[in-house]
Amino acid sequence: MTDVRVDVVSVQKADGEKTEFKYKVSGKYSFSEDKITLRYIEPEETGLGRVSTHLHLGGGCVTVRRFGDIKCEMKMEKGGPSEFRYRTPVGEMDMSAGLKFLGSSLSEKGGRLCLRYEMYLAGEKVSENELNITICEI
Repeated sequence: MTDVRVDVVSVQKADGEKTEFKYKVSGKYSFSEDKITLRYIEPEETGLGRVSTHLHLGGGCVTVRRFGDIKCEMKMEKGGPSEFRYRTPVGEMDMSAGLKFLGSSLSEKGGRLCLRYEMYLAGEKVSENELNITICEI
């Protein structure tokens, strides 16, 4: 894996309010024809606690894994929500996520990734999310 700088813009719309986080962190990145992997540590200002995020892209599927104070494995494909278990320090809940858009211009040296997805709890939409990531070799 290659050392990279990761620029993240994360936008969440829930209950009529919009929350946006912008941050730059270091991470690890690998690129091949059939699989792309990005790993980075979320900064504390995101409110997630100590969390490592791993993104995997391949075969039209995006998997977001979080380890640490928050634990989850979201596998998203276009076409419908997929279920996952979301674990926090105060409890667990069953949720689902539906991928609305996946755009990327990635190469061995990095590039850009955009995800738009919706989160559901008990079948009800709780948020619309957009994740824009720029990856640059260090």
